[in-house]
Amino acid sequence: MTSATLWGWSDRRPLRIAIACAATFDCIWLAYMTRFDVANDWQHADPGPVFGTLAAVPGLHLAVALACIGALWRFALRPTNWVTGSLALGLLFLIYETNAFATGFVMPEMHLAGSALVGWVVGALVAKGLQPVPADSLATPQQIEIWRETSHDRLAEAGAVAAMVANYAIAAASKWMAAGVQWDGRIIRRLLFAFREVDDNSRLASIADFIASHPWLPDMLAGGTLVIQTGSVLMLYSAGLRQLWGILLVSMHLTMTLTAGVMDPQLILLVALFCLPWPKWLRREKAGPATITVSADHTRRSQLLLWGAAATLAAAAWLLPIRQAMTVRFDVSQTPWDRSKISKAPHRKANAPVRPPAGPEVRAWLGGLAVGSTLADGEIVFISNLFDGAIHVDVRGPTGLVQLRIHRSAAGGRPAPATSGAFAVYYSGSAADGPRWARALADRLPLGAAPNGLAVLLFGPKQGTVGK
Repeated sequence: MTSATLWGWSDRRPLRIAIACAATFDCIWLAYMTRFDVANDWQHADPGPVFGTLAAVPGLHLAVALACIGALWRFALRPTNWVTGSLALGLLFLIYETNAFATGFVMPEMHLAGSALVGWVVGALVAKGLQPVPADSLATPQQIEIWRETSHDRLAEAGAVAAMVANYAIAAASKWMAAGVQWDGRIIRRLLFAFREVDDNSRLASIADFIASHPWLPDMLAGGTLVIQTGSVLMLYSAGLRQLWGILLVSMHLTMTLTAGVMDPQLILLVALFCLPWPKWLRREKAGPATITVSADHTRRSQLLLWGAAATLAAAAWLLPIRQAMTVRFDVSQTPWDRSKISKAPHRKANAPVRPPAGPEVRAWLGGLAVGSTLADGEIVFISNLFDGAIHVDVRGPTGLVQLRIHRSAAGGRPAPATSGAFAVYYSGSAADGPRWARALADRLPLGAAPNGLAVLLFGPKQGTVGK
């Protein structure tokens, strides 16, 4: 596995800096989202005493975030030290888990940096345990010391890559096992518009609209995603395959940015630095000690330990709910409080061309509401396309921001504060404004048909017209 490196004997500080940059971005964003959700009373789960205290006390949460950032950059700028890396990892874990408990939502895209840090620390521990000794007895003590330090980072790098590969491989496995062939163009179509406003008339939105209107294009993108994520394990085999799959993964993330507006700069940074031959391109390659060789037995032990570490990381990650988050998140069959079931109905009929509704259609269905409109005593600041099984309408008022979600009514689901025919309106945010704004929005919804496309995405291909 160490032979698959593209960094040779070059200094790996840029790789540690990349991990620190990505993890710092995650740390700041997750800390901000935790404070935002707690401030708006958006807690979805009982966080317990530890995470509840971290989420509720602004100064404590900020102190943990700052300590985490400090540990990350000490890890990045100093020679690899598993103690510093472990400290940063523990603090980052607190940030991740506090956000998950406070918001009730897992963000898988925020975990690649943490996974890379786990792999780096595991690789560093493996290197420390092996204490690699060159087989060539003619090497000088200085050469042996240089060799040990560099090979230490080579093993740490291999551990980080193995952890990153485990993330992508588990993402692919969850799609195959949780959704099977249902993970196809339908979900890609939903994803294309999930993060866009209904009135987005930009050039990128027109590209997404074109893709969604041609069923073979979402199918092609879905198939390509599965192939790239499944084949990511080949990155561990050779330097050439790591470079090839690095290009494919970066292309996949850039495609998501261009078509769906999903920007994951930290993922692109990590994959690009770890999987592309930057020392060669920048002419910064360093030659290794020419007189030193490594025993075959040591090489075999290194490979067995690293493959074992990769398998252990994959098994541990498989136990976490992250593995199904993205698969279930955009499935048409989910209800607001039941994400464990995915429809097993034949999927090809649902794959007929479905043009997402245009902004005027959605506004008409919402009783003419648009961004800037008044709802009761609040102002609408955002209206989404179908996202997470619902249309989202964000309303800002005197007590803060309230997110209203229009779902199809679900028998046996959590009682909705407001309903309109086959639709249910839920809210997140202020308990003072949320219920009455939900009722005000429900009063604006027509009891007849949803606009073409929206009804198909909400209710399925045979239920385009729904009513009382």
